[in-house]
Amino acid sequence: MAQSKPTNSGKKYQPQDKFELWEILEDEEVKLDEIDTSLIVDMSRLFQQRLRQSFEGIETWDVSNVTDMSFMFYYCEGFNEDLSAWDVSNVVDMCGMFCHASDFNQPLNNWNVSKVRNMGEMFAHTQFNQPLNSWDVSNVKLMYRMFAGAQSFNQPLDKWNVSKVNDMTGMFSSASSFNQNLDSWEVKPHVKTNNMFDNSRQVRPKWFHRKIENLTEREKNIILAEQEAQKSLDEEIKELREGRKKGEKYKPKSKAALEDLANDKEIKLDEIDTSLITDMSGIFASSRRRSYKGIESWDTSNVEDMHNMFSNAYYFNRDISSWNVSKVKNMSGMFKSAYRFNHPLDKWDVSNVTDMGHMFEHAYRFNQPLDKWDVSNVENMEWMFFGTKDFSQDLESWNVSKVKHMYCIFECSCMPEAKKPTWCREHEIRDKQIDEKWRKILQETSWKDKN
Repeated sequence: MAQSKPTNSGKKYQPQDKFELWEILEDEEVKLDEIDTSLIVDMSRLFQQRLRQSFEGIETWDVSNVTDMSFMFYYCEGFNEDLSAWDVSNVVDMCGMFCHASDFNQPLNNWNVSKVRNMGEMFAHTQFNQPLNSWDVSNVKLMYRMFAGAQSFNQPLDKWNVSKVNDMTGMFSSASSFNQNLDSWEVKPHVKTNNMFDNSRQVRPKWFHRKIENLTEREKNIILAEQEAQKSLDEEIKELREGRKKGEKYKPKSKAALEDLANDKEIKLDEIDTSLITDMSGIFASSRRRSYKGIESWDTSNVEDMHNMFSNAYYFNRDISSWNVSKVKNMSGMFKSAYRFNHPLDKWDVSNVTDMGHMFEHAYRFNQPLDKWDVSNVENMEWMFFGTKDFSQDLESWNVSKVKHMYCIFECSCMPEAKKPTWCREHEIRDKQIDEKWRKILQETSWKDKN
């Protein structure tokens, strides 16, 4: 249990700093409205990737002294509390505050954000779609990827004063619903706008075209190529949807088209013919799709790349054991932070895979036999089972003769020391010897420098 602190506010706990607050939050029985947060100035990464079930009471927090809220709710997929009453008038950094908090969609228009300098990635990969036009963003300098992957966001921002912003890289990238008029923005020539509207439906503002006229030929060619690619994608999607009306299955030729279809919640996954696809990397990364029914029927026989395919796909938990993955070479991060996934994969032919780094990192519930896998060509297994809470399978039979990187493979997992494969313990000993060797070299170098 968390320890009580004497308070003058009538609340049960009064942490003196962020680290004391962290310790209190470790106890799931502590109710958030029992905590007096009036002394806290730093709340950065406070709830990052925590699996806390209830955030009830957080709306009562006194955040009037907080200056840093960067990545505060990073990857808190289930978080969706009303924070509209918060006094954020002293906050300077909101970078990534709700990034990948995929369910978050609460009103914030009355916030005083006049001191904020960094809003990079603030709403990236959320379903956020609330008005923000009243915000005073006149002091913000960084807005890179602010709404990247926020597929629902489509609110007016024409009243924003962005005259001090110097980085808008990827600001609306893959914000597929966004289509607001931004002609009123004062965007200076030096401002970074690379990939600002990639994979979005946004009509480019007038100032964006003026900026193009001032670019080098190489920069112009890159932007024009991106525009051509988007035009080509739009035409392919239109053709696919027209074919579907005639009773045909969607048959995308490109990864971009597949990604567009796969993340349209109105489209059933078994309506998509994936036989032409060779790259499925990141298709469902941070996806808000709740139903994956039909995905087990996908033809993956030509796919070579599945890295990050279900990374942070919070609701994914389908049986894909029948997939043909015999051509896949890269599975790195494939189920990373796919918290709910727990289905058999032991029949997969992974003999051509060379990269399995981070594959099941933070896949909390995964605990299926993998002892039949042929991993003889895998070169990278670093962080593969990092942070897995349930995984405790026997992998002693694996042939890891080609593995070059095995750093932290079972770190922060629940794999008992006695059940760790012999080859893993041997690598750990070798890594410790290497670390010790470099530590001595650094110490000797430091001693020589001082003398």
